[in-house]
Amino acid sequence: MVLGDTLKKILLAGVGTIATTAEKSSEIVEELIKKGEITVEQGKILNKELSQNVKDTLAPGKAKAEQKAVDFSEMVKGLGAEQLASLKAAIADMEAADPVASAEKDSIEAVEAAAKSVDPLDLE
Repeated sequence: MVLGDTLKKILLAGVGTIATTAEKSSEIVEELIKKGEITVEQGKILNKELSQNVKDTLAPGKAKAEQKAVDFSEMVKGLGAEQLASLKAAIADMEAADPVASAEKDSIEAVEAAAKSVDPLDLE
């Protein structure tokens, strides 16, 4: 009978261990869920604050940029032929120094040339 009692105690200890583990794990899961919810809420608040700070920081710069916007067509109207040629040369030099801008210009010119060569009435 001693062996039966010992076996019974070991079995009950195992069941108790399982029950305790289940209780503790559910408590831990609940605690982690609460911490996760708190973290998500804090993240939302920080995100709102950050976006507001960015807007506040960029607003003055945007306003200044809008104030400094220049209508170049008005400026070019007053230029003489020599000044206009000088401006065109300066723009060409800048485009040559920037390969991306030069490639974009070449692409635009190629598309415009192709569009001019296509007969809109020729549908075949």
